Amino acid sequence: MTSPLPAPRQCRSSGAALIFARTAKGEVMPLNAEATTVYAVRPLRDLLGVEEQTLADHLNGHVPHWATCPKADAFRRKKS
Repeated sequence: MTSPLPAPRQCRSSGAALIFARTAKGEVMPLNAEATTVYAVRPLRDLLGVEEQTLADHLNGHVPHWATCPKADAFRRKKS
């Protein structure tokens, strides 16, 4: 049985609303509470390997807060 994730809270530096997810390694990762659409664009190639057009996939989800927080560096763990 896994432990429950922490309740939603605010970022200590930016005040942004956060939710939390557990990573594959079992660590808790803060995410922006507001869901957003993310687009992944990749080239399509013809038989000769020449790029003709692009294909955009999109998915709805939450962005890791460290990607948008103006003071994310202050909260990073030091590598040992």
